Amino acid sequence: MLTIRAIQSEDRMHWETLYFKYLTFYKTMLSEQQMTTLWNWFFDADKKIYCYLAINEAHVVGLVHFREFLRPIKASMGIFMDDLFIEDAFRGHGIAQRLIESVEDFARQRDISTIRWITGDDNYDAMRVYNKMAARTQWVTYDLAVKA
Repeated sequence: MLTIRAIQSEDRMHWETLYFKYLTFYKTMLSEQQMTTLWNWFFDADKKIYCYLAINEAHVVGLVHFREFLRPIKASMGIFMDDLFIEDAFRGHGIAQRLIESVEDFARQRDISTIRWITGDDNYDAMRVYNKMAARTQWVTYDLAVKA
């Protein structure tokens, strides 16, 4: 039976193992200090960043990280879903949809009307799921590296 729930302090090892796989998928890495910083943010109410886990028979098989953001153009709040990852062996079983629905429930409880996320333009498996659940936007994303 699949359970979706907020992360708890005793989940660190399982979360870290799964998040490492996510980072590897996107060919990036965090230092131990960065992993600790991120972990601590989940328990800092001022940060407004959250993690839900998908648990199947006591095994963490999926995660979603999301955070609140201000929407000046609507004078409202939104949710940005930063990371969504499912263990390879559990893909195709509706777990991604369940995690997204849990974020939608979170937003609904707070009267937040928009959930936004991005994915790699070659992440076709994920896009098949996303296209069933949300509208693809016309917006192009840019990153500006801030130099010290």
